Amino acid sequence: MCSQPCVDIIIVNYQKLPYSRLCLESVLHSRPLPSQIVCIDNGSTDGTVEYLEGEFPRLATEQGVDFHLIRNSGNSGACTARNQGLE
Repeated sequence: MCSQPCVDIIIVNYQKLPYSRLCLESVLHSRPLPSQIVCIDNGSTDGTVEYLEGEFPRLATEQGVDFHLIRNSGNSGACTARNQGLE
């Protein structure tokens, strides 16, 4: 049980590394912090996956935030990806 309001964040990404980086890192500077962040990548080839598997999980862990990455092999669309995150 959370002592502060519990928030989980779902972020869908496709080929937008600069925006995803800004979004995710700004979430880590917000208060209260989310309990977890679920990011669904729809087959990006622009370096996003490398960031989401490498640097960002380390940053999230340092802040005590659970991070989960769901990787789709192709662009499944925003609605499908959001439902994957909710699942």
